[in-house]
Amino acid sequence: MKSVSNTMTFQEHLERILSARNNIRTGIFEMSYAIVEALDQLGEQSQDELAMQLNMTKGTLSKWIAIGKHKGL
Repeated sequence: MKSVSNTMTFQEHLERILSARNNIRTGIFEMSYAIVEALDQLGEQSQDELAMQLNMTKGTLSKWIAIGKHKGL
């Protein structure tokens, strides 16, 4: 019986890494858009509560909002 190798080629590793990077990018934009949408619907007064529930500082939440509002991405 022939032994099956557990190794991947350079190209397979590269494709796996690039896929993971793309998933991170997609996730960042999805999260930032979700935050902006929540605040648009719930009102800016919800920003402090949202930051607290997400375990973020107000400054960090502001950065997520800036990403979500930037339409050029």
